[in-house]
Amino acid sequence: MAMLRRFVVGSGAMLLLLCGTGNAQTIDSKGIGDWLTISSNVDGGGRWTELFTSDHHVAVVQWDARFEFWLPPARKVLAWGPYLRVAGIASTGGEPWEDAWLARPGVGVQAFPALLLPFLKSGEKAAIAGPLRLFAEYDFVNYWGEQNATRPNRQRRFGLDYWKAVNVNEPRRRLWVESWNGLYWQSSTEFTNHYDSIIAANALRVGVRLTKRGWTSNLTPYLIGESSWTENAQYYWENHLLGGFGLRAAPALGRSTGQSHPWISRFVVYAEYVDTLTYYQDIPGPKVPRRDIRGGVSSSLGQWLR
Repeated sequence: MAMLRRFVVGSGAMLLLLCGTGNAQTIDSKGIGDWLTISSNVDGGGRWTELFTSDHHVAVVQWDARFEFWLPPARKVLAWGPYLRVAGIASTGGEPWEDAWLARPGVGVQAFPALLLPFLKSGEKAAIAGPLRLFAEYDFVNYWGEQNATRPNRQRRFGLDYWKAVNVNEPRRRLWVESWNGLYWQSSTEFTNHYDSIIAANALRVGVRLTKRGWTSNLTPYLIGESSWTENAQYYWENHLLGGFGLRAAPALGRSTGQSHPWISRFVVYAEYVDTLTYYQDIPGPKVPRRDIRGGVSSSLGQWLR
């Protein structure tokens, strides 16, 4: 019952983020968006292996939101400032890394430096370089349950990340791309206060769709590439290259606010299969599964992906 209750709490938090971010984006063009915005990413679905145990059949919901405060001179001149982060994950499995407040809350400072360079302020160069984010944050973490009371409750991170989506919810566009990249240092995990490792991680999804085919234009197959590397060679689940494929439904998004961007900036229903192509450092034994099957719903709100 405790695991079910946590999963329900997580699902409720995801719904609140969906509704709350929508309201925030509605008032963005009225002036408050010059100094305060909310962006978030939510994902809910099922996992079948988690790449280290073959019977890891769980439902998972994960949410991450930033309440962003923008400081002078202006967002269009230099987008920088402090933020408040609220993030968590809940599952039916009961494992600590899937049942926690990952930021309750977290505080940080961020900057999008591309605007400082004149040759990156407009056109295609701005679209490509704009999502690059530098950040440093301090998170208050809580792993649920009395059995997890002694686990780390603080985490520090700093580095850069890059979220980019192109034509994901544009059925009239044949090619779409979705990418996440991160390079950052992290102080702790669910099992140690002395993790102290650099993490380099990447995820790329590229797909094609048939255009002008009615509702079938919302369906699109795609290829998946995911990579993760850390300084901890013995953690094989953090040091591998994955490849796979998927199928998703990605309908066109309505202009719910009448602005240039809808408050839901990305929405997909997906099913995926990935397999381990190689391990970068230590190689696990033959009983460790090399593949994973995933499915669910994923949505980004505000300018989480740019």
